[in-house]
Amino acid sequence: MMMAYLISALVLALLALIFALQNTATIMIRFLFWSFRGSLAVVLLLDLALGAVIGALAMLIPLTRAYREAARLKRRIPAEPPEPLAPAA
Repeated sequence: MMMAYLISALVLALLALIFALQNTATIMIRFLFWSFRGSLAVVLLLDLALGAVIGALAMLIPLTRAYREAARLKRRIPAEPPEPLAPAA
């Protein structure tokens, strides 16, 4: 499993490198009173990273709720199993 993750990460890094080498045009980005001049590849990769961060932050809310629910349910489980009932005679 770890090897598949490593191979996937290397392939993704290679694709990002190829993308950056093929998109070297300089562009101007303007937003409100701010402006930035940079490589198209850098701007797009920063957008990708920003989208990943926003997506990860959006996943934190349901993930935190799930962890809290699991902890609440674990507290409800008794520490020791109950004694077995005696068989009816």
